[in-house]
Amino acid sequence: TEEDGCAPNGMLESAIFATATTVGFGVVASVSDIATRRIPNRLTAGAMLVALVLRIAATVLGGHGILTFFQGLAWPLGLFVALYIVWVAGLIGAGDVKLAASFSLVLPPEPGQQLIFILGTAAIGGVIAVAYLVIGRLRPAKVQAAHRPMSQLRRMIRVERWRARRHAGIPYAVAISLAATGAALAGIG
Repeated sequence: TEEDGCAPNGMLESAIFATATTVGFGVVASVSDIATRRIPNRLTAGAMLVALVLRIAATVLGGHGILTFFQGLAWPLGLFVALYIVWVAGLIGAGDVKLAASFSLVLPPEPGQQLIFILGTAAIGGVIAVAYLVIGRLRPAKVQAAHRPMSQLRRMIRVERWRARRHAGIPYAVAISLAATGAALAGIG
């Protein structure tokens, strides 16, 4: 209950669904972004569809009217417009824009959780960007003997170092997904 500092049942269920959605879609989007530097449209469309269903369910089950539903679209729409401008400037991928807007729609429209998501994405993205700067400056490891297979981690670092040196961009879906999951978990507390 609210008296003991926990979310009421309906809000708790909504936070659990939001967390499950951000984790599920976030893992797939992050793996795709790391592997190919693309987030498939099918994935972002699916995330948006699930987000809309969850937002409609939260509005109806919460006993709120249509006005509340449309007010709940303000954060995701504002974020989409802001990131669209960043995309036009060539600083972020279109899949990142769609994924962030979808996750914003999944989260409750409370400013606290939305700000955790937005600021968390920026902070985590900054850490990833710095890591890529460092990885790009690392010297290549010595070539291993043929009888010693390269570990998956070393292989991944080698590929990412190659990408960083060619300014291939960073897998921003990782930052978006981690921040959205953190914001969703903040709603459970």
